Amino acid sequence: MSALYVPYVAAAVLLLVAGLPKVVDPEPTRRAARDAGLPSGAGTVRLLGAAEAALGAAALLVGGRAPALLVALTYLGFAAVVTRGLVRGDMESCGCFNGDDSPPSVLHVVIDVGLAASALAVALAAASPRPWWDIAAEDLAGALAVAVVGLVIAGLVYLVLARLPRPLTDVAGEAA
Repeated sequence: MSALYVPYVAAAVLLLVAGLPKVVDPEPTRRAARDAGLPSGAGTVRLLGAAEAALGAAALLVGGRAPALLVALTYLGFAAVVTRGLVRGDMESCGCFNGDDSPPSVLHVVIDVGLAASALAVALAAASPRPWWDIAAEDLAGALAVAVVGLVIAGLVYLVLARLPRPLTDVAGEAA
């Protein structure tokens, strides 16, 4: 199992946990999509949230090159939307975490591109990405280590993108 698999697991987990809330309550992401000039109907956001969650689950549970390539394309799409928001300055929220978000940032673009690159590297690796259960059956300790580190990375990405900018914005606002 390649070390590249760790950020790929984090990317898949983030898709899974960020997609599900959009299905339940699409409103926060609808606002972000509208600000970005993207289709923003409740049904569209729910469908995209479900697809996002399904892709994250497929990347972990099904394996294969197709899910890995789709993960890479998805994160490149996220980077493009955030970059557009940065350039135009008209997005209050990225919409990634369904309301628990921050304004677009360069760091967000860098993280999205990094996650896309890890997924692309996994997709293009000599061996096709295997399902999680298959990896665990062969090397349970290694699979658990990758799972733990992947979950930690996913949690840190969430904190950096959704939580860290809030206190920084508050401090900048108080200084002004």
